[in-house]
Amino acid sequence: MATLTVRYDIPAPRFVHGFIYEGEEGERAALKAAMQKVAAKAGIDTETWLQNVVIEAPKVLPDAAPDVRQRVDSAITAWALDLSAGHPTRYGTIDEFLNDSDFLVTITKVADGEILAEVHATQRLRALGRREIH
Repeated sequence: MATLTVRYDIPAPRFVHGFIYEGEEGERAALKAAMQKVAAKAGIDTETWLQNVVIEAPKVLPDAAPDVRQRVDSAITAWALDLSAGHPTRYGTIDEFLNDSDFLVTITKVADGEILAEVHATQRLRALGRREIH
C-alpha cells in the first residue's frame, strides 16, 4: 500500500501536526478531483486553494473539530501529491512515484504566502520470487 506521511514541524510559532495517508491510484485521483470541485465552487484555482489550506492549517487545526481536521488533512494530502518527487534523473510528482515509494513530506515553514517543505522518498522493495537450487 502506498504511504504518504505528512508532518508539520514549524519552530516559531511552534506547530506540530502529522498524519499518514494510504491510498491507491484511483483513490488519489478521486481525492484530487474532489479538491478541484471544492476550489471551483470557491471560485479559485485548485493550486492556489490548496496552498492556502496548507498555509492556514496551523491556525485552523489546533481547535478544529474532527470533521474539519479530516477535510484539512485531505486538502493537504492533495497538495502534497502534486509536489515534485525530487528524483534526480526522472521528473515526476509524488503521486506518480507513490506506487513504488513511500514519501515523507515535512513542512517547516508557512509564512508570508510561502511554504517550505522537505520531501524524502524510500523505495519499497517488491516481493521477489524464491527459487531453490539443488
